[in-house]
Amino acid sequence: MVGDGTAALVLEKDCPAGSGWLLCDQPRFWRVNSDDFLWKQDAPWLRHWAERDRFLAEAREITGRVLREHPAEQAARSLAISPASW
Repeated sequence: MVGDGTAALVLEKDCPAGSGWLLCDQPRFWRVNSDDFLWKQDAPWLRHWAERDRFLAEAREITGRVLREHPAEQAARSLAISPASW
C-alpha cells in the first residue's frame, strides 16, 4: 500500500497526531515504489530489521486502517494496474 500511496493517507494523518509507528520518522518513504521501500540501502524494512516483529505488526495495523478508512481509494489504485504489467 506504500507503492499505491494509500498507506500515506493514514501515516500523514496519524504521525503528526503522535502515533509511535516506526514509519513516522521516515516520511520520504511514505509514497515510494515498493522496491525502494523494501530494498533501498536505507529502506525502512532494512533499517528496522532488529525490530521486524514490531515493524510487521505496525504494517498490519496500517494496512487494516487503509482498508477500513480508504477502501475506495485502495480499490481504485489496485484496479489501475496496467494489463501491460501482467
